[in-house]
This record gives sequence, structure tokens and C-alpha cells, in this order.
Amino acid sequence: MITLEDNSLVFRFPDLDEKAEFRLNFQRTLRIPDDGRTYPLPAGLGRFPIAHVDDHASNLPPRLVRRGGVLIPMWQSEAMWINFSNRANYHGSASYPFAVKIATGKINAVTGTTWSEGLSDDPQDYVVVTRQPWLDGYCVEKGIIRQFVAVRLGEGVTIEEQITGAAEHGGVQIIAYPMKPDVYERLFGHRDVISYLDACEKSISENSLSMMGLAAGGKMRQEIFEDPYGIDAWDQTTSSRCFITIARAEDWKTITGAEAPTQPLNRKQYASAGIPWFDYYDPKLKALGGSSVLAKVISVFGGKEENGGKIFPPVNIGPSIRPVREFESDRSNELQRQLDQCLEKFGDIADALKVLQKHVAETVASLEGTLKERERPRGPKTILQVIYKGSPIIREHAADVLAEVIRKVGVDRVHTLNLKLGGLPLASKSMPPSDRGFRNVDGYFVITHASNADKKVVLEEIARRLSLDLRVDVLQAVA
Repeated sequence: MITLEDNSLVFRFPDLDEKAEFRLNFQRTLRIPDDGRTYPLPAGLGRFPIAHVDDHASNLPPRLVRRGGVLIPMWQSEAMWINFSNRANYHGSASYPFAVKIATGKINAVTGTTWSEGLSDDPQDYVVVTRQPWLDGYCVEKGIIRQFVAVRLGEGVTIEEQITGAAEHGGVQIIAYPMKPDVYERLFGHRDVISYLDACEKSISENSLSMMGLAAGGKMRQEIFEDPYGIDAWDQTTSSRCFITIARAEDWKTITGAEAPTQPLNRKQYASAGIPWFDYYDPKLKALGGSSVLAKVISVFGGKEENGGKIFPPVNIGPSIRPVREFESDRSNELQRQLDQCLEKFGDIADALKVLQKHVAETVASLEGTLKERERPRGPKTILQVIYKGSPIIREHAADVLAEVIRKVGVDRVHTLNLKLGGLPLASKSMPPSDRGFRNVDGYFVITHASNADKKVVLEEIARRLSLDLRVDVLQAVA
């Protein structure tokens, strides 16, 4: 079954195994330059909101309602990436692997072939979740992808239109196959499992329409890893699938009654915000070679320039600026347009004041809490001491000790454990709140704002679950 939780799609197979679960969400991100050069991976700017199609059936075309699934809003030329995560396991068991096929407009994002049931390993047309932490675009060659960028169907630029010549489906299609129980038991230890009965997700309509599709944007470095288990490891009789319809962001309020996200930031604003770009590299995993079909597609901007036209105006980012609907040029409609703009600006100002009021209240409460904390008698100062593989790790600050241990263990390995410290993910691609201490470890934000006792607990959990030779002690400092 698939559920919608906290703007994430959660795929569960409870009759197969209680830990047969993974999540995915769609991250807003910077649209990298489409200038022929290859860029590193941009970080996430937060999740796109996701809504059930059935909850808004009265505001949607009948064919979209019949197709079912969920909706996300995207602006024209906005970029996104897909984030995968497995269920956190706290009892020493391995995360349950899945083979996941991803298509846009029913064109496979890994191979460039048309949508089909089942899995293929020649070429591999799926990603392995637990191994693949995210997917930012279309695999065009080994280690290189072209970014997912939203465009309106019918412009001839989407991957679907370039490969099939038709603007029929749009959106994103996802189907997940769990690992066979006996294979999981053999690879990851004894499991008491039972057979999975049947998936009950809606099948994808072959004649559905969508409002927007995805095109190929700029190039970036990202590897689509080979399946280390082999195609026979997956239970292809059991699957869950979902159709994600991409709605125009300017129509989001009409459909759902909620405001759409603001326009994506440009690179200058992104850099000025101090948000880094990230590389993901795992030397133990082999990368796929890329699709020769997808390598030939024209990118978003390149395609229209060859036709002598231009469909994407420069992105003009300002305070709460959103595209407005075009009207006829007569005087009454022009006045209505101006009035709508004024009302929208007043609404944005009111919303901003509410946010500011809340922020001030939270800041005051935080300062009061800090003052009370400083006035409270302190216990003896402690030191975090770690011995890893027989060698001590010594730093002036406990936060640096924690960060160094995670760096030596491998932050990508720690990230897959989905541990939390102080209520936040221990290692994440997304920047934590400004009031939380963190360290940047090999492209991840690692939370360090916690007591030495809590740091000891999380380090011991890492050691236990990864079977590490690691000892952690909290010692009283000598005055």
C-alpha cells in the first residue's frame, strides 16, 4: 500500500515484512545552468507539497480523477529531485531493499524506453533503494544526468514529446518491487516472514492526460548505481505504483485552496544563502553507463533556441512574486488584473507579518530559555572520548569529535541508518534550523547540538548497527 505522510509517499508491504517500507519525496531545488558544462548536485530547498487527487476531484478534469494518484505543483522551468529513504531500524536489522522504476510521461528516466511492466537488467531500467539515495534527472551517460525541469505539455520539449512525438501523459510514474523474502533472509540474516498477498494500488491509465511534464535540463554529476543483488532478487509478482500529476503552480490554489510555493531561487541567491552543493559518490558501487536514447534528447533551452523561439523568460525573483493569469487587453480586464495584483500583494504582506510575528515570539521564547539555562547551576564539565579501531579521536570540542568519527566511519553509511540527534536527522542534505549546531561532513549536515551523553548514545548505536570497533566514554574534565 501507499500512504501520504508529511508530503512523502510511503510504500509499505506489511504482509511481506514489517520493515518492508521506504519513502520518497520531491525536493524543490536550484535549476542549474544549461550551458553545456557539468555541475555538482544542488541541495534541497524543501519538499513540494503533495495532495491526493481524490480530495480535489471536483476541481480536476475527469480523466485525471479516473487516473488517481497524487498532485504536486511546479512552476514553468522549476527543477526538482527525488529523495529516497528507508525505514529506520533500531534493532540491528538491515533496511529492506526495493527495486524502483521511475518514468516521466511514461518514458523511463534511466533507459529512455517506453513504460513497461516488470524489471529489465539488459539494460537495467530501475534503481535500488538503499543504494540510490536520490535521483536528480535523466541518465544520459555514465556518471552524468540531465536535471528534471518542469515544462508545459504541448511545447514539444518534454522527454515524452521528443521520444514519442505525443503530449499525452506527462507527470511522473513510479512502481516499486520489494526484495524476495528468502533473498532478504539469506543476505541480511534470519527473518520470520510470510508471503505478500497482493498490492492494491490503482493501475496507471493508458489514456490519461496531465497538465505538465518534465524535460531535460542542465548536466550534473550523478551515478545511477548497478543492482548489486541481481534481477532475480526482486519479487516481480508484488508491486505498488503511483501516478504523480504535475499541476501548474499558478493553478494550485484553484485546485486545492492552498497557495503554491514561491518561485525557485536563482544560483546567486542560493549561494548568498550559504547553502552548499553536494556530490554523492560511493567507490564500492558501480555506475550504469547511461541511455543512448536520452543522450540524444534536446535540453529545455537548447530545443527552443533551435526553433528560433524562446518559451522561458528570465526568472524574476522578488518578495512573494507569483505569475498572474493573463487577461484580454480591454480596459475592464486590465483594471481587474491590476486589482488582483494589489489584493495579492496585500495578502502577501499580511502573511509575511504573521510569519514575522511568529518568528519574533519564537525568538523571545528562545532567548528567555537561554537566559534561564545560563542561570541554572551547571554540573561538572565533561569530555567525549572515542577510541575507533584502537586509535583515540581527540578534539577540543565534542562536536568535532562526533563529526570526525562520522567522517571516518563514512557519512553516507551513517545517513542510511536514519538516526536522529536532538529530534533532527543526524546526517542530512538539507540545512538544519539556524539555532542548531552542525558540522559539514563530506557534503552532509551533521547535527552536533546535543549533550555529550546523547552523543555517546548515538555513536554507540552507529557502532552496534554497523558492527564497528568503537568505544565511547564521557569523562569528567579535570579543572
